[in-house]
Amino acid sequence: MICYDFSDRTNLTFEYEYLEQNQTYDDGLPIDSIVFEIPRDRFLGEPDDFFNTTTNRFNLTLDHRFNDNIKLRSGFAAELFDSSEVTFRLDEFDPETNEISRFVSDGGFSNDNLSWQTDLISEFKT
Repeated sequence: MICYDFSDRTNLTFEYEYLEQNQTYDDGLPIDSIVFEIPRDRFLGEPDDFFNTTTNRFNLTLDHRFNDNIKLRSGFAAELFDSSEVTFRLDEFDPETNEISRFVSDGGFSNDNLSWQTDLISEFKT
């Protein structure tokens, strides 16, 4: 966090967070009665399965006090998210053959969230 005071009544605050996550993708166990027959540590994916994400978060806030009773606060926030994955996912369990079908999920997505909020804050007696 970086805070800059323009004056005793006005300041600007900048915050930044970076998150990088690289992991083996694991869907867990299927929802079926067979799950009670599979050891808890069984991995049903493939050794090369992965799920990677990168997130950047920014917050910028400007505060200005006009006087002891009136304050303006304006804030801008952004979250930039990217992911990529290659995974073998569980699909269906066939109780007659005791087989689980799987499908490949290969791709990713990006999502950007932006927001801006400005408040005029005042204290007064009625």
